[in-house]
Amino acid sequence: MVGGLLVLAESDLKTSLESDFGRQVSITFQSGVKNVYGQVNRINALTDPQTNLMVNIPRISVTVRISSLQSENLVNNLDVSTTDITGDTITGKVVNCKPDLTLGFITFEISEKKSNQTKIDLKYAGSSV
Repeated sequence: MVGGLLVLAESDLKTSLESDFGRQVSITFQSGVKNVYGQVNRINALTDPQTNLMVNIPRISVTVRISSLQSENLVNNLDVSTTDITGDTITGKVVNCKPDLTLGFITFEISEKKSNQTKIDLKYAGSSV
């Protein structure tokens, strides 16, 4: 029964990360560039812990299935290129790898080095409007 649950979990993960919600992600490993699909998360409005005010600090992460990477060396400093849901290009380096070996995915935190990001209006950030 465990094998059946693992197969079901992998299928669900593939659907949730790579279906209509997924974005193509290019990751440069020592063995070359691997194109996979995953979810891109960009958060720009964070609360400054010292002032409790909303500030614009880009935080970007990409989550992909571990099985889609086929035993690549998962380390920091990999080059990553993708787009967010608005179509803006994200290019940067992996600064942190967070594998979840139970569910079978890995989240790469990205330090962005190039962006054509659309300006985000933070006027209503944190408000109930």
